[in-house]
Amino acid sequence: MFHPAATCRTRIQDNIDLGLVEEFKTVSALTRKPVKVTMTGPHMLAKVAYDEHYNDIGAMMADLAKLLRFNFGRLAAAGCKNIQIDEPLFTMSDDGEVRVAVDAINLAIADLPQDVHVSIHICQGNYAVGKEYDAQIGHRYFDTGRYKADLVSKIESSLYLVEYDMAHHYEGLLGDRQLGVGAVDVQDPKVESGETVAERIRECAWLAPEQTIVTSSCGFNHLPQPTAYGKLRAMSEAKRILGG
Repeated sequence: MFHPAATCRTRIQDNIDLGLVEEFKTVSALTRKPVKVTMTGPHMLAKVAYDEHYNDIGAMMADLAKLLRFNFGRLAAAGCKNIQIDEPLFTMSDDGEVRVAVDAINLAIADLPQDVHVSIHICQGNYAVGKEYDAQIGHRYFDTGRYKADLVSKIESSLYLVEYDMAHHYEGLLGDRQLGVGAVDVQDPKVESGETVAERIRECAWLAPEQTIVTSSCGFNHLPQPTAYGKLRAMSEAKRILGG
């Protein structure tokens, strides 16, 4: 049964404040470090909504992209230099739909200043650690279908963030862009060693060091704080082992 996150009953306006600037300013006041703001992408937003207006997911994504472009522009004007877009449903969607989604994302990030770093996080589901954990990196809820790195790589961002065992799909597609290799498994309740994480990075020997970002397969929000901190330490240790 489909449980929509929202219902769309009229055309999506492109000048609605999504609260991203407020989020950026609130977090920036608590740290001296650069702040990254993360936002769900137009494909995911359209897929989880019950559409009573468009009856055309491409048209809906296009209007969502215009709304995101408005909010990303406001973020850039407020001083945000790091924006991440999350899209977990590409694998289960058909190629035509994903091509339209890629165009929508490129519209959303069009005209951003050159010093704004845009990353795209592509995963295949991250809800909870369950007893059915299958010893694969991440628990894949949305992994039915073709993994579409050839289409993802047409998104005009400077960094793609992916699960480590999906990284090989991007060989030969990156140009000078970076790849975040999700070498920490957020669905495994055990904390990896730094060496384990480093070994997963070494498997991507085709990646140049300056193109390689050590990261996690997805977010830590469902993990106990000590586990999340342990996994962060493992990533830092892996970076030290690798000489970064």
